[in-house]
Amino acid sequence: MIVIIDYNVGNLKSVTGAFKRIGLEAVVSRDEKVIREAKGIVLPGVGTFPTAMKNLERFHLVELLKERKEAGIPILGICLGMQIIFEKGYEVEETKGLGFIPARGKRCCGCRAEICSQRQSCGETGTGCGRRCLSTTIISGSGTGNSQESNRNR
Repeated sequence: MIVIIDYNVGNLKSVTGAFKRIGLEAVVSRDEKVIREAKGIVLPGVGTFPTAMKNLERFHLVELLKERKEAGIPILGICLGMQIIFEKGYEVEETKGLGFIPARGKRCCGCRAEICSQRQSCGETGTGCGRRCLSTTIISGSGTGNSQESNRNR
């Protein structure tokens, strides 16, 4: 059984529908017992990095997810769920992530606005983006000087 984690920031209905469409059983839960029985875990997400992490903590899911990862249970992050798997995120404010992947995520430009009205330089295009600030730069490594940057559009 696949468990889709309910931590109040996910697009649960669409993720559940996707699994149903391909014929896989998936349940939505934040119940510890149900999560422990999962053969796979999905972290969906819509919202901000700090809110997602606060909600995981509020529902006592951080340590449980780390335990399941250490037990070898596959964990799939979708959108924001993928970002919180990183060590750290910088959306809104610097926030510690789950740390499953030695990487950090940051916005494509420094404006931190929903709409990039300041037209600051964008790492993806090298020009002011003037569009919704939806690119995330993935920085692999944990600041050891051996990092690689790549842009991913969402």
